[in-house]
Amino acid sequence: MNHLSTEATILAELFDRDADAIPSLVARAGLKLNWTLNERDSHSAKTRKREYWNRINKAVNELEPEAERKFEDNLGRLLRNANSAGPVSPELDDLLPICRRKQYDSDLNALESTVNLLSVIMVDVDNFKQINDEFGHQAGDEALVTCAAIIKNAVVNKGNAYRYGGDEIIILLPNYSLCEAIGLAERIRREISRAEVSNHKSLTATLGVACLPESTTSFSEVTGIADKALYQAKKLGKNRVCSFSVEREAEISKFEAEPAQVQNRIDAVDIEAKIEQGTSQCFLINIENKSSEEVQITKIKIECDELKIAEAPPPAKAEHWKISANSRKQISWNASPNPSHRLMQIKKVWDKDFEAIVHFKIQAKILGKLKTFECKRQVQVQWGGNRIWDID
Repeated sequence: MNHLSTEATILAELFDRDADAIPSLVARAGLKLNWTLNERDSHSAKTRKREYWNRINKAVNELEPEAERKFEDNLGRLLRNANSAGPVSPELDDLLPICRRKQYDSDLNALESTVNLLSVIMVDVDNFKQINDEFGHQAGDEALVTCAAIIKNAVVNKGNAYRYGGDEIIILLPNYSLCEAIGLAERIRREISRAEVSNHKSLTATLGVACLPESTTSFSEVTGIADKALYQAKKLGKNRVCSFSVEREAEISKFEAEPAQVQNRIDAVDIEAKIEQGTSQCFLINIENKSSEEVQITKIKIECDELKIAEAPPPAKAEHWKISANSRKQISWNASPNPSHRLMQIKKVWDKDFEAIVHFKIQAKILGKLKTFECKRQVQVQWGGNRIWDID
């Protein structure tokens, strides 16, 4: 039985009429045959369906005054039968306005034979257990429904969203590249962070992105890889988007180690810095990474007697401050005010060359965690030439 004939049969039973007469009644009410009694995706949908029945009832009642009583009796009976018939169609989630995981598995299998480009986004609500514990399960449900509504709206005409389990939602995006999916994921992340929810102050989400074929060539693996990217994003601090590509597999695999092992590797990292040239026009330092881990420098500051003499501005691209394992990197910038003048002010030496001890404070990210390094260097300050350099 197709969709329209199912609708007509239900209406025929409601009004005790022949199904062939139903289309004209529906047209008289200014409606279409587009609802079925056994479909349900939200409370608002049920409300709209009752309005649908009521409008048809009004149209029928204009022709037959006795139809109203028959309508109420039959509608009540059919609704009771529907409510006692068991669970709703498994494609729809009980709480969220999106499909269930079973539908995701089915859709993914169907896409395998129809598309060659597919992106998957895994979304996890941050601190969901904390929301439940502090504000109650109703607040947790509200947070999930809010996120699901934002996601469902964001993927309209692009793909579909599904409840994957607990506080995780997964998105299928046919014919979306990794770059396009990352852009959409970032938009979803921003909209969730701006959402207004009662009881608790903020709502954020972490997202992992994978793409076929950029992340894998196997449909059976793409879900797990999106979950890997999500795991990485959580290790980096949540409320962010991370992606996975084949080229970056080694980097992501670092985050799969036990936390204690990761911390041991971070603790083993050592870097050393020295001043190669210090003038206001060009302040040049050399940083050596003496470890087997990649180091991403995030901040460089030089002090004397706990007073700043120079601080490097952030680079145009983060990769400019990335130091590979067991290698060196030269970093330079225009320093203002002149570092040699600052040292003269701090040491109160104005008329001769002198030596001083400076302290490097360098912040770096290793395996997704920040670490601060400190080292001391002895420098020569040239009074006449307004420059400093390392003498060790």
